[in-house]
Amino acid sequence: MPVPDPAAPASLEAQIDGLYGLPLAEFIGARNALAARLKKEGAAEQAARVKALAKPPLPAWAVNQLARRRGDVMEALFAAGDAVRAAQRTALERGDGEPLRTAVAAQRDVLARAGRAAATLLAEAGHAAAAGTLDRVAATLRALAGDPDGRARLGAGCLAQELEPPGFEALAALDGVTAVAPRPPQARPAPPAPDRAAGAAPASAAATDEAAQRRAQVAQVRERVAEAAREARALVEALEIAERAAVAARRAAGEADEAAERARAQVARANERLERARAAAAAAEAELRGDS
Repeated sequence: MPVPDPAAPASLEAQIDGLYGLPLAEFIGARNALAARLKKEGAAEQAARVKALAKPPLPAWAVNQLARRRGDVMEALFAAGDAVRAAQRTALERGDGEPLRTAVAAQRDVLARAGRAAATLLAEAGHAAAAGTLDRVAATLRALAGDPDGRARLGAGCLAQELEPPGFEALAALDGVTAVAPRPPQARPAPPAPDRAAGAAPASAAATDEAAQRRAQVAQVRERVAEAAREARALVEALEIAERAAVAARRAAGEADEAAERARAQVARANERLERARAAAAAAEAELRGDS
């Protein structure tokens, strides 16, 4: 097997990957330089592909950095998403909503941890971790966690745009729970019909009772599954309400901070005007004393 030459130029995919790992302010310049070099080398098609790469918005860039620098956090996020999907299947198949409640709570904790890590990375890169930015980071993280193919979509951290998480309709399939209710055990082949003289009427009555019991069991299973589905929908709705409340609170806090900053700036300007007025008054007084 040939040994790769360390001096050999990196593949185009590796070079594109490198673009998304750069500080955000350097993306456009590095992208254009790479496209120009490829064009000069005669790789016009590759140059056009690179030139078309979009600069990721700040929230997507933050998620890319999480993937590159905090793989532990992202793996925990994907694992939490897998657990929620497995718990949803359990709720449908067994009528047990408790695993789903536990999985949703665990995913919420991991999302909060990922949000804090993203805020740290933004601050380290000199970006303001504003409430709106963190809300959009959280939305992209929820979208990735809720997507069975989220790992592949994120890859090594080359998102070019933000993602929107699925809304409440993600559990729309739960409305069809009766269609996926566990089937009752199949009846065994009926034995040969007994001789009428041996008591056909009692056998028929027993078969009727058994069928009625099976129907009752199926009805109970379907009701348990339906109840689990209702609990699952309620949990998701409660989570969305809590997230909207958190977004509103962060936005209000951000607006309050901005208002306080504006007030501080106004006070500083007023103090400057006051000092100038005092200086002018002192100069006027000195001039009057000089005239007298």
